[in-house]
Amino acid sequence: MIRSATVIDIPEIKKIWDQSFDDPLNYVDFLFDKVLEPNDTLVYEEDGEVVSMAMSIYCSFRYHDESIPCVYIYGCATRPDKGGRGYMTELISCVEKNA
Repeated sequence: MIRSATVIDIPEIKKIWDQSFDDPLNYVDFLFDKVLEPNDTLVYEEDGEVVSMAMSIYCSFRYHDESIPCVYIYGCATRPDKGGRGYMTELISCVEKNA
C-alpha cells in the first residue's frame, strides 16, 4: 500500500536510507532534521513495514520571466531484501500523479 509517511515512520525511513546510500551520519541527520517533510514522502508499506520510499520537495524554477512549479524527487530507495518487485515504479508513478 502506498501512503504518505508520518513521523512514526522516520526510524524505518532512516534505516532504508542508511542501507541504500553511503552518506555520513551528520548529513543524514541534517536531511531528516531540516529537509525531510513526512507529508512529502511517499512510502510503500507491506505487512505493516515500510519497504520503499520516495521523497519530494515541491519548488519552482524560473524560465525567462515565468515561474514554473516542479517537484524534485530525491531519497528514492527500497530495502535491499525487497528490491525488484516494482515498488519504486509504483511510488514514482504516484509522485507524478500528485505533481
